[in-house]
Amino acid sequence: MPLHENASSGVRLPGMKLRTLMLEGKLAASLRSRFSASLPSRVAVIGNYFPRQCGIATFTTDLCDAIGTEYETAQLMAVAVNDPGAHYSYPPRVRFELTEGDPSSYDDAADFLNFSNVDLVCLQHEYGIFGGRPGATFSGC
Repeated sequence: MPLHENASSGVRLPGMKLRTLMLEGKLAASLRSRFSASLPSRVAVIGNYFPRQCGIATFTTDLCDAIGTEYETAQLMAVAVNDPGAHYSYPPRVRFELTEGDPSSYDDAADFLNFSNVDLVCLQHEYGIFGGRPGATFSGC
């Protein structure tokens, strides 16, 4: 039985013929448009955001950067969580700020997101990030 080398992994596989499928022109464009049509186009990410100094802020900022780079056509916004009494100089992507532990600011953020007609909300969570008893802030969701 002949051995064939898998070009991507370098593994030699017995009896398998390698075939390369290359998508070009109209076929590739058609597949991309069908796939992207099913993706959400308006995305909101809620969590701490840089320049707030914490791991979730770094993660949320990096996540937004990656989504923005990969899906350039998506309307991406962030809702930043502030420490009580703190204000940060956020980039334009941060469209709304809420205050940790202030239930009325969570209601305002929900109203903002509903008004913005977002397709997808990604909520970054870590115990203590939203203040109050764990789970109490979002128990009505």
